[in-house]
Amino acid sequence: MNKINLFFLFFSFSFLINAHQIDVSTTMLVEKDNNTWFLQVRASLTAFKKEVMTYYEHAPYKTAEEFKSMVLEHLKNNIQISFDGDQELKLTNGFVKLGHEANVVFQITNVPNNIKKLTIKNSSFSSIKKNQSGLVIFKEGFQKEHFILNNDNNHTLSLSVKKNKFEVINTQQAGVLYLNNFLVFSFLLILPIFFYVERKKNIPFDIEDQ
Repeated sequence: MNKINLFFLFFSFSFLINAHQIDVSTTMLVEKDNNTWFLQVRASLTAFKKEVMTYYEHAPYKTAEEFKSMVLEHLKNNIQISFDGDQELKLTNGFVKLGHEANVVFQITNVPNNIKKLTIKNSSFSSIKKNQSGLVIFKEGFQKEHFILNNDNNHTLSLSVKKNKFEVINTQQAGVLYLNNFLVFSFLLILPIFFYVERKKNIPFDIEDQ
């Protein structure tokens, strides 16, 4: 078994376990060709259900499509992204894939070509105690960066561009990865390998709407 397959197997095993942890999620910002950006949010289906039941308790869903619609609306209401201090960017063309974990993808429009600063907030799972989201940024020509969004930094990070990498502007914002989520750290280490494999397929992500 070659190294790519071995890493991918470990990634799959790690994420399968994390898919059942309600307090763990991932937030990915990915640049594709022609300055096209995508946002992907992954979490256990239980986590998404809990958030929907918390914020839409007076309008319970009856079908999978209604649930997906609520998930998209909830994420749009709790994710804010801005580049270079400009106004928040719109999340468009959102779609959801359901399984043991739920995957949500949005396209991000009007991202500047030369980025100097990035601010991102994802409080989508703030009702879950000790929730944390591994923030991963993939930009062409940049180092693959991994950060943490959690209660310690109010699920928000401001990053500046230094040469070919993103750096936290205020190190007090960096957040702490809780020890009981060691597999999240493992997942973040393996994620660049997974993304490389998917990129070779020439598709944005491994997500298809159901």
